[in-house]
Amino acid sequence: MNNLTQRIMTATVLITVVVLLLFKASLIVFTGVVYLCGILAIWELWRLIQPNNKVSLAVMMSSYSVVAALLQFYALTDFLWIIGFGHSLLTLYLLYYQPKLQTMLVAIYGSILLAVVVYSMVILQEFGSWVLLSAMSLVWLTDAGGYFVGKSLGKKLFKFDFSPNISPKKSWEGAIGGAFIATISTVLTLYFSLDTWLLRSVKPNNLQVTFPTDFAWQLIIILLPLVLAVYSITGDLVESLLKRQAGVKDSSQLLPGHGGILDRIDALIPVLPLCAAWVIYLESVSVY
Repeated sequence: MNNLTQRIMTATVLITVVVLLLFKASLIVFTGVVYLCGILAIWELWRLIQPNNKVSLAVMMSSYSVVAALLQFYALTDFLWIIGFGHSLLTLYLLYYQPKLQTMLVAIYGSILLAVVVYSMVILQEFGSWVLLSAMSLVWLTDAGGYFVGKSLGKKLFKFDFSPNISPKKSWEGAIGGAFIATISTVLTLYFSLDTWLLRSVKPNNLQVTFPTDFAWQLIIILLPLVLAVYSITGDLVESLLKRQAGVKDSSQLLPGHGGILDRIDALIPVLPLCAAWVIYLESVSVY
């Protein structure tokens, strides 16, 4: 079986499973499956950070399980904002200084972060399948748009590299094009009355907070997906940094032709906690 056939078969199975989970599975089944995927992602992260340290794996699994349980049973939703914004600052530090990531501290932090990401997926699914799907679609559009724009215009407009030491194939054209395509596509949902994470059928006069003008609210609607689209690119870069330091191409071979679970969710990791926090905020200030 050649690589292309393998990729197509795996993609078909993945899409089928995702659709069934989003639109057919109960919330209990959905929660169980995504938490299981989180455990597999922890194993992949361990292989990238400290593959020969079994104690590290035990600590990572324990950290993930404890934080996941605390979030799920005590609904620590404020933690989503803390991780969301805190991780953004940490990401900038990691990408700029590129420190050694094969440490126990990174292993524990990564485990906590993955627990928050899984919890965010459950929160978004509770608000509706289209809510979670639209949040993930923003990231997928950024990635796909970046790939095609990068292939077409890569390094033709900007002569300096985007991230030569981490991901040499990425270009400024691809990054800007992907973020632009994702933002425009997301904003266009405004015209289709979909209860997405971005809109939730909320207009300025349905909020218990005051915006100076409708324009101010519209500006938020545009800037929010733009910021998240840009932020999603950093998730891909951080995993590329991890893999480069570990000397591997993929996080694992759990998904034939597509690498591992981390390879598929890396760009979602920095975005989903903020999406979940935003939805919870809108729910708290909305008048229906």
